[in-house]
Amino acid sequence: METNADNMHVIMRFSWERIPGESAKAYAAFCAYRDYGIDRSITKVLQRYHEKYGSRPLLSRWSQRYDWVKRCHDYDVHIEKEFRRELHSEYLDMTRRHLSQAKLMQEKALEALETIDPTTLTNLDLLRYLEIGMKLEKDMIILAHTHDGLHSIDNDQTGPDPIGKRLSAEMLERTKRLLGERDEESYPQSEV
Repeated sequence: METNADNMHVIMRFSWERIPGESAKAYAAFCAYRDYGIDRSITKVLQRYHEKYGSRPLLSRWSQRYDWVKRCHDYDVHIEKEFRRELHSEYLDMTRRHLSQAKLMQEKALEALETIDPTTLTNLDLLRYLEIGMKLEKDMIILAHTHDGLHSIDNDQTGPDPIGKRLSAEMLERTKRLLGERDEESYPQSEV
């Protein structure tokens, strides 16, 4: 970052941009080096651009004088942040889209459920509807808890919330028991 004392303006500059005193040729060689990414090396730049940028001693001097390694590190960190920012944005878009689709599916399913005579449903059907509804609800709560799916949840745990998972399992087990008792009361033992 540079400041202009006369105007007190702050000029933001990234370290991987051309720096004062760096010739156009030296900067072009740096860019070639930088753009090799994780596999970058002076040897690779020489192999590809020998005619353009000259000798190994010259590139080594430029690399040292203009701090290529540090500048490339700064550049890599910047690219990683930009990638994560874009990935996060894509994730949020996907989550909104999936949530919208899930709501639409729920609306359609509820419309269809309203036309079903509940007396025609078996206890197994009811249990299946309940199980699916609980799973969807739990998944959405866990998703909200993890915020963006890219970070672990509270207390540096990974995966679903263990308390929520346990409560959901307990609710499901109680429901199965209740429906099992209802089966035994409603139907003769041979049909259960």
